[in-house]
Amino acid sequence: MQHSRMAQKVSATPTWTQVYANVFQAIAAVLSNWHNVLRAINMASAKIPVPRDAEVTAEPDLPQTLVRIPIQQAEQAQAHAEEMKE
Repeated sequence: MQHSRMAQKVSATPTWTQVYANVFQAIAAVLSNWHNVLRAINMASAKIPVPRDAEVTAEPDLPQTLVRIPIQQAEQAQAHAEEMKE
């Protein structure tokens, strides 16, 4: 039983190596273009209209959402990683 589980993990290693390589390439691409990302965020923030008759409220106004990060994919990836550990 343990031998077959070990064999499955060993056979899955090249697949996970490629997945990690792809993830690291994506991270490297974002980091190498980080100055462009910050510039785009700055440009988008500068174009947000400010109301002239803004009311003073006790709660601070939150900025508009500029980037949406799909959390569901991260949760699925984490669940999958935990399954692979077992």
